[in-house]
Amino acid sequence: MGPANTQVRVQMPGRILRLTPTSEVTFAEMACTSRYLAEKFGHLSPMRILLDARGVVVRVMPAENQQIAELLSGLKGFATARIAVLHDACGNPMAATDRASQQRGLLVRQFFSEQAACHWLRAVGLVPG
Repeated sequence: MGPANTQVRVQMPGRILRLTPTSEVTFAEMACTSRYLAEKFGHLSPMRILLDARGVVVRVMPAENQQIAELLSGLKGFATARIAVLHDACGNPMAATDRASQQRGLLVRQFFSEQAACHWLRAVGLVPG
Protein backbone atom coordinates (compact mmCIF):
# COMPACT_ATOMS: atom_id res chain seq x y z
CA MET A 1 0.00 0.00 0.00
CA GLY A 2 1.25 3.48 -0.86
CA PRO A 3 1.59 6.55 1.31
CA ALA A 4 -1.64 7.99 2.72
CA ASN A 5 -0.87 11.70 2.42
CA THR A 6 1.53 11.94 -0.51
CA GLN A 7 0.55 11.67 -4.14
CA VAL A 8 3.16 9.79 -6.22
CA ARG A 9 3.08 10.12 -10.01
CA VAL A 10 5.51 9.12 -12.74
CA GLN A 11 6.15 12.17 -14.91
CA MET A 12 7.38 11.83 -18.49
CA PRO A 13 9.81 12.35 -20.09
CA GLY A 14 12.55 10.97 -17.92
CA ARG A 15 10.50 8.85 -15.49
CA ILE A 16 10.59 11.50 -12.79
CA LEU A 17 8.82 10.44 -9.61
CA ARG A 18 6.78 13.47 -8.60
CA LEU A 19 5.84 13.56 -4.90
CA THR A 20 3.14 15.98 -3.80
CA PRO A 21 2.23 15.95 -0.10
CA THR A 22 -1.51 16.50 0.40
CA SER A 23 -1.35 17.39 4.09
CA GLU A 24 1.23 17.99 6.82
CA VAL A 25 4.46 16.04 6.43
CA THR A 26 5.36 13.91 9.45
CA PHE A 27 8.11 11.42 10.19
CA ALA A 28 5.66 8.54 9.68
CA GLU A 29 4.55 9.88 6.28
CA MET A 30 8.15 10.43 5.15
CA ALA A 31 9.12 6.91 6.20
CA CYS A 32 6.07 5.36 4.51
CA THR A 33 6.64 7.28 1.27
CA SER A 34 10.35 6.42 1.23
CA ARG A 35 9.70 2.69 1.72
CA TYR A 36 7.04 2.78 -1.00
CA LEU A 37 9.44 4.43 -3.46
CA ALA A 38 12.16 1.88 -2.69
CA GLU A 39 9.75 -1.02 -3.15
CA LYS A 40 8.09 0.21 -6.35
CA PHE A 41 10.84 2.21 -8.04
CA GLY A 42 14.15 1.25 -6.38
CA HIS A 43 15.15 -0.63 -9.53
CA LEU A 44 15.42 2.64 -11.48
CA SER A 45 18.99 3.85 -11.71
CA PRO A 46 19.04 6.60 -10.90
CA MET A 47 15.70 7.22 -9.26
CA ARG A 48 14.72 10.76 -10.17
CA ILE A 49 12.60 12.27 -7.41
CA LEU A 50 10.89 15.65 -7.54
CA LEU A 51 9.46 16.58 -4.14
CA ASP A 52 7.06 19.50 -4.45
CA ALA A 53 7.37 21.07 -1.00
CA ARG A 54 5.72 24.36 -1.96
CA GLY A 55 3.28 25.34 0.76
CA VAL A 56 3.98 22.21 2.80
CA VAL A 57 3.92 22.22 6.60
CA VAL A 58 6.56 19.90 8.05
CA ARG A 59 6.05 18.43 11.53
CA VAL A 60 9.33 16.59 12.06
CA MET A 61 11.39 16.71 15.25
CA PRO A 62 15.13 17.49 14.88
CA ALA A 63 16.19 13.94 15.81
CA GLU A 64 13.76 12.54 13.23
CA ASN A 65 15.65 14.32 10.43
CA GLN A 66 18.66 12.12 11.18
CA GLN A 67 16.43 9.03 11.34
CA ILE A 68 14.92 9.80 7.94
CA ALA A 69 18.38 10.33 6.43
CA GLU A 70 19.55 7.02 7.92
CA LEU A 71 16.46 5.25 6.58
CA LEU A 72 16.90 6.71 3.08
CA SER A 73 20.58 5.82 2.89
CA GLY A 74 19.72 2.16 3.53
CA LEU A 75 16.78 1.81 1.14
CA LYS A 76 17.05 0.31 -2.35
CA GLY A 77 17.67 2.93 -5.01
CA PHE A 78 18.41 5.92 -2.79
CA ALA A 79 22.22 5.61 -2.90
CA THR A 80 22.14 6.56 -6.59
CA ALA A 81 18.97 8.70 -6.52
CA ARG A 82 18.77 12.34 -7.58
CA ILE A 83 16.36 14.22 -5.33
CA ALA A 84 15.14 17.69 -6.28
CA VAL A 85 13.18 19.61 -3.64
CA LEU A 86 10.97 22.28 -5.13
CA HIS A 87 10.05 25.06 -2.68
CA ASP A 88 8.91 28.66 -2.47
CA ALA A 89 11.44 31.49 -2.42
CA CYS A 90 10.47 32.25 1.18
CA GLY A 91 12.11 29.06 2.42
CA ASN A 92 12.48 25.31 2.23
CA PRO A 93 10.37 23.51 4.85
CA MET A 94 12.46 20.38 4.22
CA ALA A 95 15.86 22.09 4.75
CA ALA A 96 16.85 20.21 7.91
CA THR A 97 15.95 16.85 6.37
CA ASP A 98 17.80 17.78 3.18
CA ARG A 99 20.97 18.66 5.13
CA ALA A 100 20.85 15.42 7.13
CA SER A 101 20.38 13.44 3.90
CA GLN A 102 23.30 15.21 2.21
CA GLN A 103 25.49 14.40 5.21
CA ARG A 104 24.62 10.74 4.60
CA GLY A 105 25.86 11.03 1.01
CA LEU A 106 22.52 11.41 -0.75
CA LEU A 107 22.28 13.74 -3.74
CA VAL A 108 19.67 16.36 -2.77
CA ARG A 109 19.32 19.81 -4.36
CA GLN A 110 16.87 22.65 -3.77
CA PHE A 111 15.06 24.55 -6.53
CA PHE A 112 12.61 27.46 -6.91
CA SER A 113 11.94 26.59 -10.56
CA GLU A 114 10.21 23.36 -11.53
CA GLN A 115 11.75 23.60 -15.00
CA ALA A 116 15.28 23.85 -13.55
CA ALA A 117 14.59 20.96 -11.17
CA CYS A 118 13.37 18.70 -13.98
CA HIS A 119 16.32 19.67 -16.18
CA TRP A 120 18.75 18.72 -13.38
CA LEU A 121 16.94 15.43 -12.75
CA ARG A 122 17.12 14.47 -16.43
CA ALA A 123 20.74 15.58 -16.91
CA VAL A 124 22.37 12.27 -15.96
CA GLY A 125 21.76 9.00 -17.78
CA LEU A 126 19.23 10.43 -20.19
CA VAL A 127 16.17 8.22 -20.49
CA PRO A 128 14.20 7.96 -23.73
CA GLY A 129 10.52 9.03 -23.64
